[in-house]
Amino acid sequence: MSGTTPTTSQASAPVGDELRAQKIAFLVMVAIIAIAPVVVYPIFMMKVMCFALFACAFNLLIGFGGLLSFGHAMFLGSAGYVSAHAAKVWGLTPELAILCGTAAACGVAFVSGYWQSAGKGFISR
Repeated sequence: MSGTTPTTSQASAPVGDELRAQKIAFLVMVAIIAIAPVVVYPIFMMKVMCFALFACAFNLLIGFGGLLSFGHAMFLGSAGYVSAHAAKVWGLTPELAILCGTAAACGVAFVSGYWQSAGKGFISR
């Protein structure tokens, strides 16, 4: 065989105009993110960024992996509920409320992981 066939890394690498367009798009996004907290209400911006991160995780799982994970919704919901409850009812500071929400999500992960592996042991062979 002759060596004229491009490898996959050569064929998929952006060239010339594509690379320039990607750099411009990146700079525009950085500028928007830098200016947004001044123009947009900060709490709304925080929510937008959280949901954007959530959507990116779903894109990675469903788009590339072909999987649908209900764990994301379970962990996000339990952590959000406990965080809000801890801040509103218990009167905790936002930092402590977030730590409580994280601990609740970890607890849900432990319970669901233990339930999933029940009868098989933690390491199934």
